[in-house]
Amino acid sequence: MRKVPRFNVQHITSFLDAWAPPQTQFSYDNVGLLSGDPQQPVASVLVTLDVTDAVIEEAIAAEIDLIVAHHPLIFPKITRVTSENPTGRMLRKLIKHDIALFVSHTNLDASPTGVSHMLAQEIGLTDIKILDTGSHSTFNQTEQPETPHGMGAIGTLPVSEPHTQEQFFNWISKRLNLNSFRLHPKQLRRRPMYLLRQILNITIILWITLRFYYSTSDILKASR
Repeated sequence: MRKVPRFNVQHITSFLDAWAPPQTQFSYDNVGLLSGDPQQPVASVLVTLDVTDAVIEEAIAAEIDLIVAHHPLIFPKITRVTSENPTGRMLRKLIKHDIALFVSHTNLDASPTGVSHMLAQEIGLTDIKILDTGSHSTFNQTEQPETPHGMGAIGTLPVSEPHTQEQFFNWISKRLNLNSFRLHPKQLRRRPMYLLRQILNITIILWITLRFYYSTSDILKASR
């Protein structure tokens, strides 16, 4: 028998919004509570990169109350919710089983304790700063977050670490516990221009991104 939850959806989403304010999202993004009742009790949360049919089936089987995803299921918009298209089919499942869906995407990327800064810390950078605090977000003058937010992180490598290209990438692989590491020189060409302008002002350039391939999701049991 499940215990009575101490939290509801709004308790958790308010905490996540404080960590990664929704007003710092890119103008094209779609973050926040995309489906569900803010007052719905929550005993268990599933965290995932993408919302897929497999993730939803896992959530149903595990009696999950809330899915927290990085990439938005509704993007950029939908005009109908039917079983005839993948997005509509997944939304119908979520609604049918009372599973709320919350998304934190580019606002989490822009958080000073988000994706970029966590990666910078993992590879051992010091004196970490935000790479760009420009006008990419939907900030307005009355809703600026108290702490600086922005895309990317820049910092200083420890002077004792290797600096030849081969040694450096081997070191990165060990720091991040990677089985493989691919250097993709064309990747910079696909970056947003406002970030490229910032990067071109830096003498030594290293652009590191993480792309995850996964077969399952992590389930976090909330305190009860």
